[in-house]
Amino acid sequence: MRADDAAPPRVPFWRTATGQNLVRIGAAMFTLGIVLYLVDQISQIGWLEVWEEAPTTTWFYILFGLMYLTLPTFESIVYSILWNVPPHRSFLALLKKRVYSRSLIDYSGEAYLYLWARQRVDLPERQLLATIKDSVLVSVAASTAVAGVLLGGLLLGGLLILPADLTRPYISSSLAIVLGVATLGFAAFKFRHHILFLPTEVLKKIMVLHVGRLLLLQVLQVAQWMVVYPDVPLQTWFTLLAAQLVLYRIPFLPQRDLVFMGVGLQMAQWIDFTTASMAGLLLTVSVLEKVANLLSVGLA
Repeated sequence: MRADDAAPPRVPFWRTATGQNLVRIGAAMFTLGIVLYLVDQISQIGWLEVWEEAPTTTWFYILFGLMYLTLPTFESIVYSILWNVPPHRSFLALLKKRVYSRSLIDYSGEAYLYLWARQRVDLPERQLLATIKDSVLVSVAASTAVAGVLLGGLLLGGLLILPADLTRPYISSSLAIVLGVATLGFAAFKFRHHILFLPTEVLKKIMVLHVGRLLLLQVLQVAQWMVVYPDVPLQTWFTLLAAQLVLYRIPFLPQRDLVFMGVGLQMAQWIDFTTASMAGLLLTVSVLEKVANLLSVGLA
């Protein structure tokens, strides 16, 4: 058989038009299910009661703005190192990238960033792809490490509110998480030259930036909750933070803020927090996220 007659390479189903449409439909149905669930839960609480529990302190909204801008700010510094461009030049594109990745599907923002950079950054296309890929891998490694260490530390330190019958399994899990993160970190460092394009010194710089960003976000998150309810024990916020850390590690999960709101409502009584207060707190964050996304897309 001639080479010209060879069958074309087989395209995975999920990359075909039909597969992509099914993915979109599945994501839409999942989001609709979450929305209907939340509407039912809030209706049982009482919409007026939830409205009255919405945060009124200005610091809550200031901290939300700082958290929202943390990712594009730090990434603009990362890409100024990778692409040798001023941070302000890529900031709006990275703001829009955040919207795509958070609102559509994971890593759709990176696809947008590549298309943006291809027209505006004076580097070969393969190098642009390689730097974006390396930044993503370093970010994932940093995120996994920070989440693993924080969860392990909170669990081992007894800083989480857990049912007595789950305490022992969670402590064992925390040890496994820390050990697993350490093993993965060592393996990634050992074989970095085979999977990463960037030199070691540059990788170290962007790793420090990503770790610093993630730690700052956790501090800001707990502070945002505390300014609304300063009398609530810190252990309560650490437990909610742990749930958020686990949830946000699940790949390709659409509308994480809505899913987290549903989880928070289920956890409210478990962590000795009123359901109406939890709904008011998390619903306000979700609405702010949607409004900020709309403004970001319009600005970008």
